[in-house]
Amino acid sequence: MSDAGYWKCACQKCGGHLEFPPASAGETIACPHCGEPTTLVANDSTSAATGKNPATTGRNILIIISATLILALIAAGIFFLSQKTSPSVAPPVVQPARPMPTNPVVRTDFSRLNDFNVGPVTLKKTEGSGLVYAVGIVQNDSDRQRFGVRIQLDVLDAADNKIGTASDYLSVLEPHKEWPFRALLTEPKAVKAKPVAIEEQK
Repeated sequence: MSDAGYWKCACQKCGGHLEFPPASAGETIACPHCGEPTTLVANDSTSAATGKNPATTGRNILIIISATLILALIAAGIFFLSQKTSPSVAPPVVQPARPMPTNPVVRTDFSRLNDFNVGPVTLKKTEGSGLVYAVGIVQNDSDRQRFGVRIQLDVLDAADNKIGTASDYLSVLEPHKEWPFRALLTEPKAVKAKPVAIEEQK
C-alpha cells in the first residue's frame, strides 16, 4: 500500500514495513510479515508520507500560537512607545490683557507750570447770580500724590492790565489725575485770567 492517506510504521518485532489508515493508530495487530503482535504507531516516516503526524501537528499549533502572541506583544510595545515619544501638542499660550495706561493724555493746549500741566483758563458766569469764576484744569502727571495744591491767577481787564488776583485750593491731587479748578473773581471789569503759579504744600 502506498496511498498518501496512510501512515507508516515498522513492526516492533521484525521491523517490517507497515502502512495503516490514521484511524487505526494505537491498535495492536498481527504483523503480516512475522505474525507477531505489534502496535500501530506514527513515526517520522509517517509525517514524511502524509504530513499528518499527531505529535508534530500539536507542536506546530503551539509554535504558531506562540509566534502570534509574540508578534502581538511586539506590535503593542511599538505602539505604546510611539505614543510615549510622540511630541505632545502644547496648549495655546494666552497672552494676558495689557492694562490700560494710567497716565492721562497730555493735551497739546496745556502748558507747564511749576511741575504741573495747566490747561486754558476761561471765565464762566454762574446762572442766576452775578458770580464769575475762572475755570480750567490742573493735571498731575507724576507718580506721587501732591498735597496742598494752590493755583494763583492774575486777573486782567480788556487792555491786559492786571486788576486783581484769584486762586483755588485742593488738599490732595492724586497721581495722574486732573483737577478742574474754579477760582472766584471779584473784579467786575475782569475779562481774562492768567495762571501765574501753582504752589504745593511741602
